[in-house]
Amino acid sequence: MVDDKNRLRRRVADEFGAGLTWALRHDRKALAILALQLIDAVWFALVWAHGFRPITSVVSWALFFAASVAAMIAIERRRTQE
Repeated sequence: MVDDKNRLRRRVADEFGAGLTWALRHDRKALAILALQLIDAVWFALVWAHGFRPITSVVSWALFFAASVAAMIAIERRRTQE
């Protein structure tokens, strides 16, 4: 049973690694979008965990979120024009 879990875990990790390697070689713009989404999500989770206090952290997250959304839209537009 434990071997099955580890085998499945290794398989998932290998597939994820292969996909990430392919993306690094072929689609860096998608990785940039993914990185921005990840930063936004982690930062929001931290703000939420602290009860949306202090307000300066919420405002700074909101400003970064708006800027990152604008950047993601610009990146996606460039990707579709290629």
